[in-house]
Amino acid sequence: MENHSRNSDAILRRLHRIEGQIKGICLMVEDDRSCVDIITQLSAVNAAVTSVAREVLNGHIEHCVVEGIKNGDEGNTVKRLEQAVNCFAKLK
Repeated sequence: MENHSRNSDAILRRLHRIEGQIKGICLMVEDDRSCVDIITQLSAVNAAVTSVAREVLNGHIEHCVVEGIKNGDEGNTVKRLEQAVNCFAKLK
């Protein structure tokens, strides 16, 4: 569980960084900055969000899926994994 907590801390740091990027983009829009510059920053945020989602999905597999299988709850574990993968796929 300690490893999971460290991973959560890293994910929160990354999400706070993304939050800062979003605030910066809002300021860019307010300042009527170049559309290309705004789109470039939005693309960077999109890549960052996708990367964080990948980390969360990997953590789900490493912790939740492994524990679910160890505990004999294969059916529910597979169902939850499918849900997580489907949510991740929507990011693309």
